[in-house]
Amino acid sequence: MLSGNAAGIVRDAAASVAEWIDLLLLLDTGITDDTESIVRDVVGPRLRVERIGWRNDFAWARNTALERAAALGGDWALTIDTDERLAWPGFASIADLRTKLASDSETLTWMVADRAGTYRKERFVRLPSPLVWRERTHEALCGSTARQRSIMVEACFHEQAKSEADLQHKFTRDVEILLEETRARPDHGRAWYYLGQSYDGLRRDEEAVEAFRRCAAVSTWAEEAAIACFKAAIGLCRLGRHQAALDTCVHGLAKHASMPELAWQAGYCNFHLGRYDDAMHWSEMAIAIGAVQGSNAGRDRIGLRDLVGWYEGPFDILRFACRKLGRHRQAEEAEQKYLHAKARRLRIAFQAGELGDVSGGDDAPTDAHATGSRIPVTDAPKHSPRPRVAVLGAYRSGSSAIAGILYHLGVAMGREFWGEYFEPRDLAEQLRAWWNEPDMTSATSSADRVAGLARWLRDMEDDGPPAVGAKHPLLTLSGPDLLAAWGTDVRFIWACRPIEESIASLARCGWWPGREPAIQSTLAGAAERFFSRAAAPDRCLRIDFAAVLSDPAGTVDRIIGHVGIDPGPQRRARAIDSIGRRAAS
Repeated sequence: MLSGNAAGIVRDAAASVAEWIDLLLLLDTGITDDTESIVRDVVGPRLRVERIGWRNDFAWARNTALERAAALGGDWALTIDTDERLAWPGFASIADLRTKLASDSETLTWMVADRAGTYRKERFVRLPSPLVWRERTHEALCGSTARQRSIMVEACFHEQAKSEADLQHKFTRDVEILLEETRARPDHGRAWYYLGQSYDGLRRDEEAVEAFRRCAAVSTWAEEAAIACFKAAIGLCRLGRHQAALDTCVHGLAKHASMPELAWQAGYCNFHLGRYDDAMHWSEMAIAIGAVQGSNAGRDRIGLRDLVGWYEGPFDILRFACRKLGRHRQAEEAEQKYLHAKARRLRIAFQAGELGDVSGGDDAPTDAHATGSRIPVTDAPKHSPRPRVAVLGAYRSGSSAIAGILYHLGVAMGREFWGEYFEPRDLAEQLRAWWNEPDMTSATSSADRVAGLARWLRDMEDDGPPAVGAKHPLLTLSGPDLLAAWGTDVRFIWACRPIEESIASLARCGWWPGREPAIQSTLAGAAERFFSRAAAPDRCLRIDFAAVLSDPAGTVDRIIGHVGIDPGPQRRARAIDSIGRRAAS
């Protein structure tokens, strides 16, 4: 923990990790208040203090922290700032955490997501570390491959919101550091970009525009150069210089053509210049490479994305430009497409937990700086406007009967099923690639599973169903992955059957002769651990197979209430009838 004077906030930070560490190393960068004594009060004799002073260099301070932690004999360094708080919903004890850290010998750093699922930080670093923090501010941990970075879904964190005064202090401090960086390294695109962002936070628009332009001129990373042009264009629009903003958008598209937000912003500039035909043409370009009707050309980008430009923004420009030109039928069509595209984006905004005022106005189209909607793309959805439900349980536990009920109630359980098991074929193939069957061991990283589950969900939700669900026994091994990929609002249904019965039923299938006890015990144990530790109790429903057969109507009504849907009497009747048609096995 790096700390200066933080007496007002440090207690909660220390308390959030106290039960999960052996030692707390406090790096004193200039403490003159009660910060140290407060931390000592929380962790007692496990506190170690190193006084390192402050050099206006976060990378140096973090590298020093890793070196001192290694010298103390640590195997892993857990980093936490004084304004952060960690939570551990997926672990019952520090022993579980140790097991997780030891589970992958190739991992050099474990990433932990914020509780809204919008971004991740390097939270655990293996010691001694070959990795190096770089940059004096907006520092980055460098040196690891994708394989050496893993995601820890069992933990999460949040940052205390900064006051306006604190934000101004941070931006002012960063400007000082980044000015020194850009003077020392004038070809350092990253420093110019964050200098522009800091000026933008201080609303020093002229200086922000100039810094973003310098980034675009010197950056060797085309994506960074293009997004710097986008940010510069926003600043120029704020200054009322729409022609210069348009020219900057064109320059950015020359740097990196898969930027629908640049074409969208160009359309906005033309609208305000009174060039309504050109506004339409630029909007059509944005649509062509956007995410709604286009090629989704930027889907593999890893930097900042303004999703309004990918979704409804171009249709917003289009509807107002058409009205100005008297093309009312086209305006009505654009209006409908705008609403549809916006609805799709709002699902992402709900998932990111970062939904702000993103409505288009009635008098003129919105632009990027007006919406305030720079929403990070995330593989960890948080909230959804429609229910999501996952059915977990061992083989032959009654999960197929439950999945069939959901299907007949109108829940989208997949587009094509394996037999009568209501298992989506495409997801089943993915799960069998992620988990070695019948050994039930992992064949890939949690990050890969989270990304795959999130993609499958997005693909299903794009069809606009009232609810989406999935069922497969191997999902039982992926409970924490589901939470990370689908968000904490997922409704879980636990299909239960006495393990002796499920073993005997699986043996009658003849799929894995002699392996049935080990398979079913592994799956049952995974379900027990997940439902007792990770999943929120109010989001979980346990259904015994015997109850499904003895009380079909009651089972269906429990599922309806748990998922939160209104299927109507006909669907309810079909769901009840589906149980009667299934022979007990």
